[in-house]
Amino acid sequence: MVCVMKKLILFIGALLLTYGAAAQSFTFNHDEVVMNQFTVAETGTGNLGGNNFQWYYDLFHNSYSDWAPEKNKQAFRLENYYTLYKEVPMAETIDTCLKERAKIEGFNLIDRQVDLVWSMEKSKIEAKQQAFQKNINSIVPLGGTSIDKKHWQNVYEAIDCGLRAVRDGYLPNSERQKSYLLMYKDLVRYNTQLVALLIDLSNRNQLKDIEKANSIPRSDVTRHATSCFARWKVALTTGGSSKISGGQGIGIQE
Repeated sequence: MVCVMKKLILFIGALLLTYGAAAQSFTFNHDEVVMNQFTVAETGTGNLGGNNFQWYYDLFHNSYSDWAPEKNKQAFRLENYYTLYKEVPMAETIDTCLKERAKIEGFNLIDRQVDLVWSMEKSKIEAKQQAFQKNINSIVPLGGTSIDKKHWQNVYEAIDCGLRAVRDGYLPNSERQKSYLLMYKDLVRYNTQLVALLIDLSNRNQLKDIEKANSIPRSDVTRHATSCFARWKVALTTGGSSKISGGQGIGIQE
């Protein structure tokens, strides 16, 4: 029984090995005519019909069999390779330019994303803004109108909007610096004009105070006129000069 089992196992193993070898094997049938057709079309070598089918090409495809060996794909490949080869220097130039441009854009990204100028100019600009805003708030207390204050506030807001636009913009630091300096000059110029206005308002207030302090009260014109008229009547009646309490004598010569 054991021997029978061993023989069965050996038989099954041999069968599996045979099946595996058969499954991995393949057959190759060489066709001379087909090979010649491919070689003639690709490189121009070989014979289209060979010895058995030349009559077929002579009867039905005589013109093709004449020019096929000369006009093959190999000539087309060579021509195409030569055309592409001439484009290699141009392609290398384009590649070099693109790489250089990529480096420049890399530096531009770093330069435009980090605002280094604002960190240097921030304290100076913000100090001038604070002074400008303080002067604007002093317009009305010094005697200016609300319209004047609104006008100068609009000027301040326009400059502040420009500063924020430059800070948020995609600009190189060189352009940012030019913009910040121009806006700082505007702040100085407008603040100087506003200071001149405030000084003028302050001077007006001082003049009003001086006039008010040094003003002499007006005399009572009606009372003095009545007193003079009364003295004149007395002088006419007495025919000479007379004195009236609270006044001075008036002499009239006839």
